[in-house]
Amino acid sequence: MGSATPLYDEIPDHRHRFVDYAGEGFLFGAAFGSAFYAIKGFRNSAVGGRLAGAGRAALVNAPRVGGMLGTISFLFSASNSAMALARQKDDPWNSIVAGATSMGLFHMHLGARTAAVSALIGATVSVALEGFRWVSDDHARYASDAPTPTKNSGLFALATTPSHGSSGAQSWLRSPSTSITGNK
Repeated sequence: MGSATPLYDEIPDHRHRFVDYAGEGFLFGAAFGSAFYAIKGFRNSAVGGRLAGAGRAALVNAPRVGGMLGTISFLFSASNSAMALARQKDDPWNSIVAGATSMGLFHMHLGARTAAVSALIGATVSVALEGFRWVSDDHARYASDAPTPTKNSGLFALATTPSHGSSGAQSWLRSPSTSITGNK
């Protein structure tokens, strides 16, 4: 076989990634599902039982929404890991295909047309998230490369002590080297 080169610097353990994604998906789904259905139950209940209606709606629907999002997150993680291992590289295309695959597989029980539309929506959302990640990484890289000012030459520089007899309330309006009256 010769010398084997690893696929990654450190081979990731995909089993833990599956559990993490499924757990995080369930928690986010349960949290947002309970908030959404609590508001919905509050609004749709009678005047005397609004709080009870909100609690009942959240209690009934939050585990269902959490389970759905946990399943979608697990399918996304499995698809993303399978693409990374099959292609031997980890890039944004894996996430885009994983988004389409996870949404298509999740909605497969509703029919082929619905699964195809859901896969297209999943791919679109994945492209949007990868684009946002690319822009934020690009912005962070440019922000870290920005030069830092070395001299305070602004008008609104904070002066630590008042100079030339001016009051402390006026000292923040000018830089420490200049004065309002022009005296230096």
